[in-house]
Amino acid sequence: MTPPRIAVVMSRFPAVTETFILRELVELERQGAQIELAPLLRDRVSVLHPDAAVWDARAHYTPFLDGAIVAANLAALARAPLRYLGTLLRRRGVAHVHAHYATHPAAAAYVISRVHPRGEPDLPYSVTVHAHDIFVSQAGLALKLGAARFVRCISQFNVEFLARTLSARGTPLDPDRLCVLHCGIHAERYAHRPLPGAPGRERSARLLCIASHRP
Repeated sequence: MTPPRIAVVMSRFPAVTETFILRELVELERQGAQIELAPLLRDRVSVLHPDAAVWDARAHYTPFLDGAIVAANLAALARAPLRYLGTLLRRRGVAHVHAHYATHPAAAAYVISRVHPRGEPDLPYSVTVHAHDIFVSQAGLALKLGAARFVRCISQFNVEFLARTLSARGTPLDPDRLCVLHCGIHAERYAHRPLPGAPGRERSARLLCIASHRP
């Protein structure tokens, strides 16, 4: 069986603060999936995570706006409104689109799923929700999540929050399409190391949490 080809849409790449997405890309390919990485913006970073270098080289970056993009949009509008975007992904053999964050990436996945050559079915998509994308930025939340094949939450709290929020708006989400998959790390990378000059003794683990510290 040919491994599935999945387009992963994210806001920006490579972002050193989003190594949790990077680890998922690596793991998906380890399990046999073929990944097409499509960031909405290219992040200009001073620090590039070593594991991100390979993905940075193969990501499908496009300028935010330039003459070619304007011309392509005008041509598509004249021929068949909006269909060229979905057609491009299908030519690459993409069978599923996954968006990280329910904000702009989910909006892009929603549009991509519906712009396709005449007579072809919608392209299925899914969304991973994290924090600010459901707690703060809620524009079009019910529409974007309601059309998704499934919604992956990083915590049970998110599942319960979405259930309450969308039900209160009269747009409940089918609980069978909500799943919990926690973020994780490769624990073996953080194993204890022997103390210098002290054979048999190990240094106690000291953990530092790096976070955005946003309310």
